[in-house]
Amino acid sequence: MSIRVRLAAWCIAIFCVLLAAISVVIYEVHSHTHYRDLDQTLAAITAHYQSEIERALAAGAAVDPSLLASLDPTGPGLLETNLAVYDAAGRLVAGQPLAGVAPAGASVNQGEHDAGSFQTIASPAGRVRVHTMPLEARGATMGFIQSRASLAAIDRSMARLRQLLVAAIAGGLLIAAAGSMLTVTRALHPIADVTEAARAIALSRGFGRRLEPIRQRDELGDLVRTFNEMLGSLDAAYQAQRRFVDDAAHELRAPVTSIIGNLEFLERAPDLRAGEQATIAADVRAEAERLGRLVTDLLALARADAGQRVARGNVDLDRVVVDGVRGLRAMAAGVDLGIAALEPVVVAGDPDRLRQLLIILVENAVRYTPAGGRVRVSLRRQDEEAVLAVADTGMGIAPQDLPRIFDRFYRSDRARDRDAGGSGLGLAIAKWIAEAHDGRIEVESEPGVGATFRVWLPMAARPVEFGKRRSDAR
Repeated sequence: MSIRVRLAAWCIAIFCVLLAAISVVIYEVHSHTHYRDLDQTLAAITAHYQSEIERALAAGAAVDPSLLASLDPTGPGLLETNLAVYDAAGRLVAGQPLAGVAPAGASVNQGEHDAGSFQTIASPAGRVRVHTMPLEARGATMGFIQSRASLAAIDRSMARLRQLLVAAIAGGLLIAAAGSMLTVTRALHPIADVTEAARAIALSRGFGRRLEPIRQRDELGDLVRTFNEMLGSLDAAYQAQRRFVDDAAHELRAPVTSIIGNLEFLERAPDLRAGEQATIAADVRAEAERLGRLVTDLLALARADAGQRVARGNVDLDRVVVDGVRGLRAMAAGVDLGIAALEPVVVAGDPDRLRQLLIILVENAVRYTPAGGRVRVSLRRQDEEAVLAVADTGMGIAPQDLPRIFDRFYRSDRARDRDAGGSGLGLAIAKWIAEAHDGRIEVESEPGVGATFRVWLPMAARPVEFGKRRSDAR
């Protein structure tokens, strides 16, 4: 069963229960009011004639058929009534007999003498309402008086009311069913559009498609806007993935092509001199190492995309900087690499990843700093954060390249980067490492002057003895 039918069914069921409850209340109030008014009228008529007859009995009259002769049989009420008088033994002495009415003496007990009693009698002509009261005179119960009224008019009125209420419920249900289906169908129409768009996107993978926005500011309007925002995010991610795959294929093809070409050349020229063979072998080895680095970087980014979390532990970041710079001086090749400032800092993170972050930034600075230039690494504390900075005096970064410098495979000069041995993934990995440690990375640069990369990392609290031991170790 579709959600449209289920929602319409719930609406109809709720409306049916509400309408039935209202109908029952209307019927009960109407019925209670009519029958109560009739009982009050009968009680007034009975009391009126009771007082007249009791005065006559007090004057010495007897309970006989002539007792009602001088009385108005319609009484003070507006309903057509008739009266009957019974003696103390419950025998009818005046008025018309009514089949099914119990003898007055049996129907009224001592506790009911003041208010009387009511009975509803079924007769061939219809139901009859009967009110009975005792006749008191000279300190004794001389008999009983009854007033009677037909319930036929009220019963007919109640029957018509029942028919009207049933018809109203039936008509209301039909209107509710049609209205609910129409309302739910119109309300859920945007969902049908979302479903159709999702199906088309699944078949064509065209994330550029968008839904027509709806004007009303409700949940469905929010759904359409959110769906369009999701499509925009998916489209951007899909395009980024395609560019990444294309760039990765291009980068992987270059070393693979070089390796295959060198090996084919060796196969075609087996009589090469040893020196030439060694040169080709060195080229193959260099391309293989470059390919290995590229695969390692791709694996690191794949793990980052999969949401892999870095290990967390207290890390002496100042020691990581000292050890990292010492190990990288060998590859500086004419560039003055050193530490400008160093403060003891402890962060929570993975020491291997933090060392990798430092190596990426230093290698990037050395690679684009000409011989005779300078690269300086600094580590300072700023409020509750550690600030790791790598500044160089190299060629700098053009302003138009700064917003995309951390994109994967992005290069402002592809030929220069490839010759320098870069893969275009280092800064993307550095950004992931910084963000995985709840930090951030930024860059400032001026073309021809140099660039400065800064990494902010939250510092970790650590016991005093650990800090003391670190100082002792130095």
